[in-house]
Amino acid sequence: ALALAWLMERTDMPGRNALYSLMFVPMAIPPFATASGWILLLGPNAGALNVWIRTLFEIEGFRGPLNIYTVWGMMFVTGIAVVPSMWLLLLGLFRNMDPSLEEAGVASGMGRLSVLRRVTLPLMRPGIMGVVVYYGIVAIEIFEIPLAIGLTAGVTVLSTKIYLLSAAGASDVPNYGIGATFGLITMGIAFILVVAYTRTLRQSARFAVVSFFCLPSNLIKLTGPTFAA
Repeated sequence: ALALAWLMERTDMPGRNALYSLMFVPMAIPPFATASGWILLLGPNAGALNVWIRTLFEIEGFRGPLNIYTVWGMMFVTGIAVVPSMWLLLLGLFRNMDPSLEEAGVASGMGRLSVLRRVTLPLMRPGIMGVVVYYGIVAIEIFEIPLAIGLTAGVTVLSTKIYLLSAAGASDVPNYGIGATFGLITMGIAFILVVAYTRTLRQSARFAVVSFFCLPSNLIKLTGPTFAA
């Protein structure tokens, strides 16, 4: 998300307008629908892309070569669902930041990556930390994608573990106590993230940009020596 925001706001990357419009499309699609779509594309047996690859390269067998039912597949789909909204918040940070310091860095001979590392990212640190904290909590609590992909893959995360413990089958008794304990783990992680964000905000004065406005010399003369001093 940070890389996309930087490319669209600080470079002349071709196709920026088209990409800007396309980034809003995933926001309108529910995460469960996104996961279901990728299952239809990358399902190990009848996924459309897998069938096309097996046919194109004449691969024998009825499984693979791609498999969405893995930890990496779940992370990939989660990224597609979360990155657009993160990008939108980071885009606002880039637009609200005065680019004069970045221009000064370029004028002094620094490359774009050096300006990004030594000027842009330090100035944006409080805002980036806020986005990281918020979407870190969202990533921990997200439920639809782990439910659609993770359970079939045999991968259980905190959200699906709490669901399985609280909604046991007919032969099992719901274990609300252990489910609540896992919920406390989620709250503990969220508390650590919030504390880190609060500490960053305490140092927010270090990231303020002060600009100076110079009056023309003839106007200074007209205002008198007291104002000029």
